This record gives sequence, structure tokens and C-alpha cells, in this order.
Amino acid sequence: MKNKFAKSGFVPLMLVLISLFSILQWGVSAHIQQLVAAESFESQDSVEPNFGKILSNQQKDVAEKIIDFLESQQKETLIAEQTAKVHTFFVNYSSPLVGYEEIIVRKALECGGDYAVLVGIAGNESGLGKVPYKKYNPYGYLDGIEYSGWEESLNKLSCVISQRFIAPCVGDLTCIINKYAGPADDKDLWIKNVTWFINQVR
Repeated sequence: MKNKFAKSGFVPLMLVLISLFSILQWGVSAHIQQLVAAESFESQDSVEPNFGKILSNQQKDVAEKIIDFLESQQKETLIAEQTAKVHTFFVNYSSPLVGYEEIIVRKALECGGDYAVLVGIAGNESGLGKVPYKKYNPYGYLDGIEYSGWEESLNKLSCVISQRFIAPCVGDLTCIINKYAGPADDKDLWIKNVTWFINQVR
């Protein structure tokens, strides 16, 4: 689960340079193809403005690809760092969720949640999977479904809880518990416990 670059906090420079070089190669190749096509124009006057437009469009495409690449690498670095934190805590806690940390982190990011809040809820509701409400349901979410394994439940429930509770409340635990709790739940104790788990993986 651990990414060997997680501790560094950035993508190795060589990887970035190699990738950018490949993208630029693609851009240059496209420019050449467009210039060959431009040879069929009737006059030099008509070629020059089109040549400038070709360069402008291709430069824009290359720039967009570079930005997309860097954003993707930044996202993967963030996921690796967060996954490493959760993994360390799960191992120390002897959680049966060891090995599934990345699912929690990715689903939180994809579905507008917060990985640490998901860990906090799982910690309070099931002791991080040790005593789940139903088999393979670490969040205590009352959906009545019997899941076949941690991978299935975490992929579904991490997103559902992120979208229904964490995102609308912008991570505010008081707001979340008011939506999440049953009538007999001790809300103050829930917030205290969830906060403790959150602080272990931040």
C-alpha cells in the first residue's frame, strides 16, 4: 500500500521532465503535420496567418496536457500521503481494514468527502471494522445490506457517506451527527470519539 515517494511530498523531477518531454514531442509532431498540409495553400500570405494559428492552437493543447498531467500527479501524491497515514494507524490498531486504506482515501476524494472523517466514523461505529454493525459494514450505516467483503462495502459506503453526510456538512461533525445519529445516540460522545480518530490520521 505504501508509495515509496509518499514521504517526499512531490513527484521526482526526472519523472516530470520525461513526461513533459513526451508531451512536447507530441506537440512538435502535430506542428509538422499541420505545416505539411499548409503547403497546398495558394500563396505565402495565406500560409503565414494560418501557420500562426496552427502554432497557437497546438501550444494551447500542449499546455493543457501539461496542466492535466501535473494535476494528476499532484492528486496521486496526495492520495499516497493520506493512504500511508491511514495504513500506519490501521496497522498499529490491528484493524481488519489494513490493505483497504486507499479505497477509503480515493472514494473520499472522488465523492467530496474527507478520508479522516470516514476513518473517524469507522473508528467510532465499529472499532475500525473489529465489531461492525453488519458483516463488512465498518461505518454502522443502516442500509440493511450484507456485503461480501471489505472491498465491496468500502467502495460503496465510503462514497455514500461522503455524499450524503460529509460533503453537505462540509466536514462539520455536529452537522454530520445530527443527520447520522439515531435517537438514542450520545451525540457529544460520538463527536469526541470521532475527533480522536481523525486526529490520528491527519
